[in-house]
Amino acid sequence: MLCGFTYFLARGTLDAVALVTHVSSLPFAVLLAYGGYWLSHGDVSPARYRRVALWVAAAMGFFVALFAVIAFTTQSDWVVRVVILGWAASTGGGTGFLIGAFEARAVERAVAAERARVRNDELRRQNERLDDLASVISHDLRNPLTVARGYVDLLREDGDADDERLAAVSRSLDRMDRIVGETLALARSGRVIDDPEPVDLGEYARRCWSNVSTGNATLTVDSSAAVVADPGRLEHLFENLFRNAVEHGGSDVHVRVGTLDGGGFYVADDGPGIPAAERDVVFDPGYTTTEDGNGFGLAIVEQIVDAHGWEIRLAEADGGGARFEITGVETRPALGAAVADTDATLAGAG
Repeated sequence: MLCGFTYFLARGTLDAVALVTHVSSLPFAVLLAYGGYWLSHGDVSPARYRRVALWVAAAMGFFVALFAVIAFTTQSDWVVRVVILGWAASTGGGTGFLIGAFEARAVERAVAAERARVRNDELRRQNERLDDLASVISHDLRNPLTVARGYVDLLREDGDADDERLAAVSRSLDRMDRIVGETLALARSGRVIDDPEPVDLGEYARRCWSNVSTGNATLTVDSSAAVVADPGRLEHLFENLFRNAVEHGGSDVHVRVGTLDGGGFYVADDGPGIPAAERDVVFDPGYTTTEDGNGFGLAIVEQIVDAHGWEIRLAEADGGGARFEITGVETRPALGAAVADTDATLAGAG
């Protein structure tokens, strides 16, 4: 194309038609040169590249064939013929690329929309299954426990039964009830979050701390941010992490809640921590290191995190304790929180 332009200019025959031909083909040539880079750095899947290339080849072939007939029947100068064919190739190729690229993006959007629809349907079915499971746990399993407790109370009132054995039965029933309750919480925690809202992180942490039996443990809240979350499940998340810290760190453990620089928050303690070899399994349902533990607490935490679309990572705190980092969280300025209240320390609740 540049050679043809120079040729016409040297001969003094660069008329308006020749000038328009060269100028109009330039954008299409640039488009073809840039198209490969755009495809590799855009949102089009590599699986669509072949179809884009076919559009380029087809359009280029059509334009070249059409204008070859025109060039060879109306022009005798071979340079003019080459220029016309070059214009046809660049224009046709650029046009084909535009058609192929727009089609590829339309297909990608359609595929993404279909995947989203399928995923939403699957999540809806999953929520329905979890609701059914929760109903079974809440009614079909808890009712027999209530009946058994009633018989234990009647035996105590009669005075003929062995109190020690009745106490053992009561402890077993209590443990079964805790397992049922935690299993129910685990089933409900996996529901997808439909309508999250801004929640003051510090306020909720302090409220959840007061809901847990923490003995002489203390809590420091170092946060002036709000997170977009489901309030009820955020409450369960904090309560389970606090119980885990007290159960494994001792009654005098110190727990700190704060925000992460990149968005998100953490819950850390100064207890003995969790060995590196066990960090990959602590979130598995049923995993516990205590005799009376059920191993559902951290599994519930992970379910809640997943339901929000967040991520959780277990690391080592500065003092050697456990540090749970939750990332991928949308954070906002705290809802009217006072700055002086961001580093408040609370004593444990009995």
